[in-house]
Amino acid sequence: MKRNKGWIFKLASAVGVLALLAVSQVGLSGAEPRMDEKKLHEMALSAKTPAEHATVAKHYRLRAENFEAKAKSHDAEVRRLSSGPVIGIDAKWPAMARKTWQQERQHAMEARRAAEECYAVADRHVRLAVEAGFAE
Repeated sequence: MKRNKGWIFKLASAVGVLALLAVSQVGLSGAEPRMDEKKLHEMALSAKTPAEHATVAKHYRLRAENFEAKAKSHDAEVRRLSSGPVIGIDAKWPAMARKTWQQERQHAMEARRAAEECYAVADRHVRLAVEAGFAE
């Protein structure tokens, strides 16, 4: 009896193509080129059309997501540094010890503030895009 094994190859190739498409879409969405801060600020000041405001909002939202990722990495570093053993000068003279975890905590706070500012600018440009769209 002859069996048709071609369906297995077709199924495997279809799954492979779907997986490749899914990976490429994920890669493309996260692969936005980072715009220079000065250029983005100039673009935000000169935006007039709804499309320009939407582009500015998108780039500010991407910057905010980048700052949030930095804040998370700083928080992870704080947890790593503060969970270690207390040895050497840290144990003998705590007041003289280097508090690198405090610096990391400060960097995390600054990154969160920058993310909030970027989200606020992005929301403002979304509103401006909507208003400009209704005005046309």
